[in-house]
Amino acid sequence: MEQGVKTKKTVFCLVGLTGSGKSFVASKLAELFQCEVINIGDIVRSFTDKPLELKDSPKLAKAIFKRVDKEFERKNNVVLDGIRETYLLKEIKKKYTAFVIAIVASDSTRFIRYAERECISDLLHGLDGYQEFLAKTKEEKLIGVEECMKVADCVIENN
Repeated sequence: MEQGVKTKKTVFCLVGLTGSGKSFVASKLAELFQCEVINIGDIVRSFTDKPLELKDSPKLAKAIFKRVDKEFERKNNVVLDGIRETYLLKEIKKKYTAFVIAIVASDSTRFIRYAERECISDLLHGLDGYQEFLAKTKEEKLIGVEECMKVADCVIENN
């Protein structure tokens, strides 16, 4: 690289409902760009087990920015796995060069992935498990996942 030429630092923001395949895509991006994945859910859980409590939270944004800035000291890219609210996405786009990727999959595909990931084989065979999954999906929509998906720079269908 020529001396004095700066490489653009990019935050890849992955949005999508539970079971859509965000973590799979995150791992492929991290491999491709030789960068780290920051799981937003892990940061949220460090504050609370009730994600709706952190809606529009400057505290959450600050914690994420701290992690991203730390990664940018070492690498030119970082992947944020699991952006779920528009406030956070807007704040990220204000501060960084961001490329937003929406990951979509059918409800049936997402449900099977969710049940397998949670190691709950009973979920696959019962109405209660599917109702639990639908309730989780509804909560994600309340937080703003679908709104984030609408402003994505690209969409990956992952069925």
